[in-house]
Amino acid sequence: AMYLYSGMADVARETGDEELAAACRRLWANMTQRRMYITGGIGSSSRGERFTVDYDLPNDIAYAETCAAIGVVFFAQRMFLLDGDAQYIDVLERALYNGVLSGVSLTGDTFFYANPLSVDPAQCAARPDLFRGGVVAPRRQPWFDCSCCPMNEARLLAALGGYCYATEGDRLYVNLYATSSAQIELAAGTATLTQETEYPWDGRVRLVWHTDAPREATLALRIPGWCGR
Repeated sequence: AMYLYSGMADVARETGDEELAAACRRLWANMTQRRMYITGGIGSSSRGERFTVDYDLPNDIAYAETCAAIGVVFFAQRMFLLDGDAQYIDVLERALYNGVLSGVSLTGDTFFYANPLSVDPAQCAARPDLFRGGVVAPRRQPWFDCSCCPMNEARLLAALGGYCYATEGDRLYVNLYATSSAQIELAAGTATLTQETEYPWDGRVRLVWHTDAPREATLALRIPGWCGR
């Protein structure tokens, strides 16, 4: 569903179809307000890898597929490009740090297909029917018969730089805080922005703006929704 919704948002933005954009916003609101785990994970049922009903969010048999969280990132990015609203990047960031990164080990060679919020290894072994024959597992696996999640992890992490910034005319949006350097094409000309930070472990962010000549532009910094000051 997330990949379909991402396509819908793209089409709405490219064509100016307000009816389609309104449908995307309704889907977004239902998903984020009634059917999303605190991790940004979605899809509570392993049967059909799907949503069920509002507020059906069990911890132990949560499916919350890694690919679904990656789909949330895709959909959130498109909704931001459609509306320019920071709320979408808040969800993107939550899903990225919690629902996506949970799907791969620090060494990068084992993976979670499903990401339940609590796991009892003994129960997983005793009830393989309930836990989809080991797909909902207590530890990451090196591979799967259908290995969409490892491939999707590689695709997203390799493209992550494209999610940090966005432009519109002479406006530069800083959406994700991460040490990086980007060449920015604005209506006023080209500039380079360098970002230095230890976020999310430290909230201090240093931005350095380089241009070959003076340029006037607007810098739009996302204030995370959870930020109290």
